[in-house]
Amino acid sequence: MKKLDKKNYSKVLEPLSRLNFNTQFAKTIIDKNVNGKVYVDNINNPKAFYIAHPYGMSLLFGNSSNKEFIDNLHSYVTNKNNVRCKREWLQAYPSKWEKVFKNILGSDLLSCEDIDNKDIITQINDRVIQSKRLNFKFNYEKYKNFRQKLDLIKYDIVPITEAMFYQIQGSVIPKDFWESAQQFIKDGKGFSLINNGDIASTSFASFINETQLELGIETMDKYRGLGFASLTCAKLIDYCLENNLEPVWSCNKTNVGSSSLAKKLGFEQTVTLPYYKLMI
Repeated sequence: MKKLDKKNYSKVLEPLSRLNFNTQFAKTIIDKNVNGKVYVDNINNPKAFYIAHPYGMSLLFGNSSNKEFIDNLHSYVTNKNNVRCKREWLQAYPSKWEKVFKNILGSDLLSCEDIDNKDIITQINDRVIQSKRLNFKFNYEKYKNFRQKLDLIKYDIVPITEAMFYQIQGSVIPKDFWESAQQFIKDGKGFSLINNGDIASTSFASFINETQLELGIETMDKYRGLGFASLTCAKLIDYCLENNLEPVWSCNKTNVGSSSLAKKLGFEQTVTLPYYKLMI
C-alpha cells in the first residue's frame, strides 16, 4: 500500500465513479473536502485502492491479486505497526476481497453472524469482525405515503446553527464529518428537533455533492422511540426534494434501528457489501 499524494487524487476519480453503490464518504476525500488518506498498489498506474475517512470509514476496491499490496493490507488491517489509532469500518468490493480476507486473517476473522449479542461487536478489539453494509435507494412514492402521516408543524424543528454544531452529542454527529462549523453552514445542511430545550434529534448531511445528500441521524437516548428521528429525517428529505438532491442512506446490517428507519422513510435495500470492523 503506497500513500497517494493529494495532487494525484484525480487518478482515483474514474475507477471510483464505476462503483454502483454509495461512495459519498470516499468521494469527499478525493474531492479534497475532508482530509483522509488514500493508498494504492502503484502510484503511476493504480489498480487497487484504499480510501480512509477520518470518521473511521474506509473503502477497499479494485484488483485483489497484487501480493505486495495484500501483504501491506494485512499489516494495516491487523494494525501490527500501529498505523491506526482508532477502529475502522471497511467496505470491500468486489466479492473477491472476501476470499483475500479469509486467507490473510484466518482465525483472526470473526463473522458477526456467529455472535449472539450484537451489542458486544463494538467491544471486541482482538479480532476483525465481518458484517454487511446495506445500501438503499430512495423511493419517492413510498416516502410520499409515509410523509402524509407526519405533522412537522407541531414540533420545533430548526436548521442547525454554528453554535448547535458543537453542542450536538452522540456517535453520528456533524462535527465528525465536517472540518468545521463554518464549512458545514456553508456547504452542508441539517435540522434538529428541540424538545424541552434539548437537541433531542438531529438529521444532517454527512456527505453532499451536486446531486446527492447522504443522511446522518442521531437521537438522544432519552428521546428514542418517540418518532423524533422520522420527523427530523423527513425535514431533511423535504429539503433534498426542494433542491433536486437525491437522499442517500446506507448503514451496517447490525444497525437494525437505522435500516428500519430507512425503510419507513421509503428507502429500498439495494447493494450489500462485506463490511469489516478493524481492530485497534
